[in-house]
Amino acid sequence: MIPFIKYLSGRKNNFLLDEHSNNNKTYYQNIFTHTQDCRQHIFDGIPCNDRCSFHSHSTLVHFIQSAKESICICTLTLQLRDVLNHLIKAHEEGLVIRLILDREMIVMDSQKLNNLNKAGIPIKTQKADGSYLHHKFCLIDHDNEELSKMFFGSMNITMQGMVKNFEHITLTNDKDIIHRFSEEFEELWNEFDLFSVKSIT
Repeated sequence: MIPFIKYLSGRKNNFLLDEHSNNNKTYYQNIFTHTQDCRQHIFDGIPCNDRCSFHSHSTLVHFIQSAKESICICTLTLQLRDVLNHLIKAHEEGLVIRLILDREMIVMDSQKLNNLNKAGIPIKTQKADGSYLHHKFCLIDHDNEELSKMFFGSMNITMQGMVKNFEHITLTNDKDIIHRFSEEFEELWNEFDLFSVKSIT
């Protein structure tokens, strides 16, 4: 039977990720965020209680930082500072980093995203046809059968999503799900345009 793991947040999240990394069982870990605005606790690194946003933030960042080979993110908007900083660090260490983001949100987040662009991280976006890129998923080491995992859900990778919205994300190493999302990522990657300041403005 495939385990289905459900927590609102809590200190158990990172423990579960570490536990999963030591076996080959398929897992599904759900994280639900609530409107308990604990952004200062995230900045301070000190949780106030088991439902503190610090735990969800820590779990998500830890999950992304566990990548060994590649990180592919497809989402409406990407603003979370710790994730942005890690993407640059991972790129400098030789990991393959690819991002697909919404065209309109790129304009709004241009300062943060330009730092990724300048670091040499490729960013693609949809054509200027009035559409929105509304996916929210991240593939980790998706070409490695043993290491591959991902998360998906309703939440953009932002502080707003982490501390002010009712959101959910599911973390899993389910190979069938990863394969399908990988196909979608590659299809969009081949179809969309590379981001540059000139192409947006």
